[in-house]
Amino acid sequence: MKRTTFEDAVIDIPWIKRHVTVFANGCWEWNHARTTAGYGVKRMAGKNVYLHRFTCEITYGPSNGLHALHSCDNPPCCNPAHLHWGTRSVNSQESLERGRFNRTDRLTGIGHHNARLNPDAVRAIREVYATGNMTLKELGKEYNLHFSSIQAVVKRKTWKEVA
Repeated sequence: MKRTTFEDAVIDIPWIKRHVTVFANGCWEWNHARTTAGYGVKRMAGKNVYLHRFTCEITYGPSNGLHALHSCDNPPCCNPAHLHWGTRSVNSQESLERGRFNRTDRLTGIGHHNARLNPDAVRAIREVYATGNMTLKELGKEYNLHFSSIQAVVKRKTWKEVA
């Protein structure tokens, strides 16, 4: 049975009513505990339960391995009219279409707080490895990094912006 009104969805769950604020845009924001990403969370039967997933389940049935997707792009929202089950790829696609999937705001290279290299070192690692004079392990010892980090630099999985 599809329940899409606030009263229908929470008729048997009074604690939801106490911790939800209904906004004019239709979002039902969970105003209690939240994850660092802003999703509403409640401890139930010894487990943390995400409220958007919980509401989606009581409204639309079991997830069958799918994700609870927000049409409102508002993580604390648990309004079933704003939620639907979908795959991870659908979630990514919707994110791209709405302009929310912007990874350029993440710091990379020298601007990252864990950076142990600089652009000059990256170029040097790539040049030395290309000559075949040193292995990934040897370069790792030279730069005090695990060989897999050196491999990521050489294969341009990291430090892509350095020519």
